[in-house]
Amino acid sequence: GIKDEVGWNVCEKDIRNNYVILKPFVQWSPASVPSAFFAADVLIKLNSLLHNKLFACREEFVVPRATKEGGKIKKLIGALRALYRHARLGKCHEITSLKSYLLPSPTRSRNRQAAESAEE
Repeated sequence: GIKDEVGWNVCEKDIRNNYVILKPFVQWSPASVPSAFFAADVLIKLNSLLHNKLFACREEFVVPRATKEGGKIKKLIGALRALYRHARLGKCHEITSLKSYLLPSPTRSRNRQAAESAEE
């Protein structure tokens, strides 16, 4: 699974190491962070398609593991979006590639426009 520690602070290395997992999620949802439940559902379906080889555990443990991994995916994509807001290019090919799929958040754009209108 994805590295998990108490109080885990995501770093660029974590994003780079999970490029293959993150790419389809970023492509599917370029303007927002997908929910942990959506990511878990995708992982459960992928595990089924791979004949239970994604999570090598008994069937009753698949959903809890997928839910935990889905939360990690959400956290990684949130960190990637924070890097995207800071700079469009990354320090490595994998991060720059993931950033190339991202779009500005429509919520943040709306909030920024409202704040600018209020100032006028």
